[in-house]
Amino acid sequence: MNAILPARCSITRSPQPSRRPTLESGAIENASIFIDTFNDSEAHGFKVEAASAEVGPNGDTYRYCQRQAGGGTLPHLTALKSLVHDFSSKPLAEGEANELLDHFITSAATGYLDLIGGVLDEVTSEGFSHSVANASQGFDELTLFQLLGHPLRTKSPSSETYKQNLELCLEQQRQVEVIPQFSDPRMTRDQLLLRRIGKTLRNSPEVKAASERWSARVREFESGHNSVVVAAGNTGHHLNQLSRIGFVFDQQEDFNLLAVPEVTTVGASKHTPEGEMLASSSSFGPEVDLLAEGSFGGTFGTSFSAPKVANAMRAVHQRFPEKTSSEVELFVRGELCSVGQPIAMLDLETVQGFQHGE
Repeated sequence: MNAILPARCSITRSPQPSRRPTLESGAIENASIFIDTFNDSEAHGFKVEAASAEVGPNGDTYRYCQRQAGGGTLPHLTALKSLVHDFSSKPLAEGEANELLDHFITSAATGYLDLIGGVLDEVTSEGFSHSVANASQGFDELTLFQLLGHPLRTKSPSSETYKQNLELCLEQQRQVEVIPQFSDPRMTRDQLLLRRIGKTLRNSPEVKAASERWSARVREFESGHNSVVVAAGNTGHHLNQLSRIGFVFDQQEDFNLLAVPEVTTVGASKHTPEGEMLASSSSFGPEVDLLAEGSFGGTFGTSFSAPKVANAMRAVHQRFPEKTSSEVELFVRGELCSVGQPIAMLDLETVQGFQHGE
């Protein structure tokens, strides 16, 4: 399968922490694979890797990241830079403005899916078996909403032109959409913009095709008795904030585009006086398969929940090498989780005991 990568972005495997095992079969067995950033010692990926080890040994560890000349080479940031340039240069005709906005939404989403898919292609080509790949990252409608809102917070003549072109795109929508009545016109604009993003993503053939490519890549990797674990995302808090001021949602705004049915999607739980509960910051929806504690080293998020589940699944693959990815997920939910609210939560002590043969 050919990797489809955005321009100016190459995929490399970072130096390994240990030598690759030499196996007669040529496969690399029972490894922990981290698809993340490892640019320096403080990089996100190293923290994710350390969070994984909280439930037991990681096994042989492999790190994969995209080599970047800078953050601006990420596909969604490259697309935003192009849109900001076009929207800030001059007032546009309505048709042209709409075309540019829709192109940004679709290219940002498809570029991200193909970027992570390209990394997974690289992982698959290495010949792993009975291993788990963790991707503590995500992309959703609220992420796009925040990206489009960033230029509006600057004060300059060009930002005013950007705002005019953006609002022009929403004018026709304003005439037909039924939305809450806000006293602040900026809230009306933002509600319309969020709906526009959602409709564009869900109706885009390009985004659908990119999602299908990602699903196919996951299936190919998992055919080697492997699993893919994805963090649900951390836009739940933003969703709650907008809800409190009157925004109306269809409950898909915080859906991580990587959270296809083939992967195991993990939300974050948090300890409260009432017990372990879904964290308000965690994205959550039908795509979330289970929860795990999101705390790690003074930080919090689904980035640190997902690798704990990934390591638990790796241990199950090791103990039961005949199990498929779906069967491994079911085992974790049934045997290594406690009954939680609103869904099963990974029990760290039970996982630790399982890792030690209990």
